[in-house]
Amino acid sequence: MQPAGLARVAEAKRDGRWAAAYASAAPPRMSADVRRALQSAGAWTAWGRTSPSRKLQLLSWVNEAKRPETRARRLDELPTLVKERRLAGFTAP
Repeated sequence: MQPAGLARVAEAKRDGRWAAAYASAAPPRMSADVRRALQSAGAWTAWGRTSPSRKLQLLSWVNEAKRPETRARRLDELPTLVKERRLAGFTAP
C-alpha cells in the first residue's frame, strides 16, 4: 500500500471508522417462541444442521414481522422451511 493509503487507514483506525466497517453484525437471538416452534414440530435437529447464514436469514424473517399475526404465521411456517432447507419467501419448484 502507498503511504497515502496507509495514512488513511491509520486515520480510520484512530477515529473508529476502521472497527465499525469490519465489525460483524450480532446475530439475532433466538426467542423462546421460535425455539418452541422448532422443537414442537420436530425441526430442532434440522435447525442444528442449518448453516449460520440461513439461521440468520430465517430468524431475521421471523423477528422483522410487524404484526403479531404475521409473526404467528411465520412461526408456523418456520419448521417446514427448516426441515425442507428452504428460504423464507421462496416457493418450492
